[in-house]
Amino acid sequence: MFVYVMDLKSLVDCLDAAHAITCLNETIILFDRIADKFDVFKVEIKADASYMIVAGIHDQSHMAEENESRAVR
Repeated sequence: MFVYVMDLKSLVDCLDAAHAITCLNETIILFDRIADKFDVFKVEIKADASYMIVAGIHDQSHMAEENESRAVR
């Protein structure tokens, strides 16, 4: 699943900094809870308020090991 907050700049322009951060934080917390509930893997959160998760990966530990072994090569 890919999520992108539409018109983020317009939203942030209408809010004070503290409220904008609170809104974005609440959004990320909600997606994190959904990811935990459905046992999906959170791949990335980017500064542009996009969020990516992947389903069907039950053991992410092997992914970290593969990435480390590629970096060593």
